[in-house]
Amino acid sequence: MGGMPASMDESGGAHVYLSSAAVRERNMGTASWWHDEAHDCVISLRPILDAEGSSTDKLGLCVDMLPGASHGSASPIAATTHSSHGSFSHGASFVDVKLSIDCQFFAVQRNDIEVDVWATATSDDDASISLRYSVMCKRTSRLLGLYWNAKDIDASAGSTKVPSQYLTLVTTGGLEVFKLTSSKCKFHRVLAYSTHLFWWHPQQHVVVLATGSKATELRPFFVDGGNLAKISKVVVSAPLLTTAQVGLAYLYSTLYLVYSSTSNQQLLLYRVHPSVDTVCVRALRVGFPDPVALSVVDNLLVVHSATYGVSSFYDVALADADPFLHPLPLHMPMPTNNTTTCDKVETAFMSPHFALASRPTNDDDMTRVLFHAIRLNLHAIAACATASARPMLSVARFLLRRRGGTAHGDVGGDDKDVKEALFASFRTRLHEGRWPEADFRACVHMLHHHEATDAMKMQSNILPISKAMASATTSAHLLMHVSQHDWFVYFWQPLQHVLPPPRLSMFLVIFLDSLRQHAFTVSSDLLVLYIQSMATQHRCAELVAFPMDDSVEVAHELELHVRRHGNCISFPKIIEVVTNFRTYFN
Repeated sequence: MGGMPASMDESGGAHVYLSSAAVRERNMGTASWWHDEAHDCVISLRPILDAEGSSTDKLGLCVDMLPGASHGSASPIAATTHSSHGSFSHGASFVDVKLSIDCQFFAVQRNDIEVDVWATATSDDDASISLRYSVMCKRTSRLLGLYWNAKDIDASAGSTKVPSQYLTLVTTGGLEVFKLTSSKCKFHRVLAYSTHLFWWHPQQHVVVLATGSKATELRPFFVDGGNLAKISKVVVSAPLLTTAQVGLAYLYSTLYLVYSSTSNQQLLLYRVHPSVDTVCVRALRVGFPDPVALSVVDNLLVVHSATYGVSSFYDVALADADPFLHPLPLHMPMPTNNTTTCDKVETAFMSPHFALASRPTNDDDMTRVLFHAIRLNLHAIAACATASARPMLSVARFLLRRRGGTAHGDVGGDDKDVKEALFASFRTRLHEGRWPEADFRACVHMLHHHEATDAMKMQSNILPISKAMASATTSAHLLMHVSQHDWFVYFWQPLQHVLPPPRLSMFLVIFLDSLRQHAFTVSSDLLVLYIQSMATQHRCAELVAFPMDDSVEVAHELELHVRRHGNCISFPKIIEVVTNFRTYFN
């Protein structure tokens, strides 16, 4: 997004919107697609095409990556997207389908007791995948769902061993774990709990079971291959929980169990970690009486209200209990063709980064289903925050923790987008006279202190440079680095022709003082800009007293000033400064 106009086209001015890029499926009365959260993909049952591109009387499993999914072309999932897997009759009906971590197997849940494991096709010519294994849950239990897991292997150790795949059946009786390899499938272990619901976070390897007679006990477990490490439980007051009342959110390198308390309209955030107790660390005010849907975008917790049709977001790095800004409607892209019969759109949110929008089509038996990534409009957010009474320091901290509005906060984003939004806010506040000197000084000091601290860590070899810089762009409370060049291009240069010279030089002095206090060498661009602003005000005498760094550009600018204003009172002093510069560089 290069400025507000570019982002307005896709977001409609909303703070939260669905991306225009989407994966399309067509739903025919029964479920024909399944979301695989471990791989950020959609697995669908579609007609197999013949050599001429016509549909046959058989169905195959197809894999489509969701928009914004962070998988490279060399990842295992990439190989599965080019083939149709299996051959099933048109009457085939499945409850759920999931890919193994290594993408070598499909787990196909046929009913509430049985799961088939199929091998994936290895090429376009290998469509007839074979049934490898069939597993059933205990007779006294019923399936609630399933997930795949594999033991983490340290890639830096150079091991070429392929980790075993573990298929876990979540049942009303607990967890039943099976270990699979290419040659065998065997029962591994069982974890017995009377279970009503479950939540799974594949990236953080945490499963949460709702147990107890009234489903009020939330029991987290850390999963590593076939091992299950118990984490302290949470007991909630509301009996008979629903799936929408609980979620798992990974924010700033910390996993939270999020419980929606409808009685007091709050979101309670419990920190989840194997080595510490699960305790409530934050209580966020929601303001919606109905259950809400949760998403995670760019380390922000996004809350959607179906009743009111609005979305709001929270930054847990700030101390606020309220949303960062007021709720606004979620913006959805307009359909690109006329296949839909009406404008009615049903939206569902797939934790944590995606949403689907379904519209009826001209065919009564068909529904057009589009899978979208959830995005942030940083320019609109920055503009609203700037217009509000929120302190500029808070706005700056918020924006500098963003990575460009991407779905996955930990994969990096468009730094330019963040900086444009940030400095647009800075310029607006300063131009409107709503940024007091003390607040400007505090904001500049915060940014320079952050950068100086990181520089000291790298110089003292606390972290290797590569790792230190990586941590500065992914850590929870380390802000995005903003260089002097960024300040010059996005802030000072545009203000040069807008702000009165006395006001410009006053804020420039504050900025340059902060740079020197933090032992940074001031860039030539900034010094020349300061000299130009002082010369415009005929305040040349003050330039000599100001402690400037030696620079060819500065000397040249001073010399030009002497030639243009030879009758200046400070002429001899400036000549002396120019002579010193020339002597130094020659």
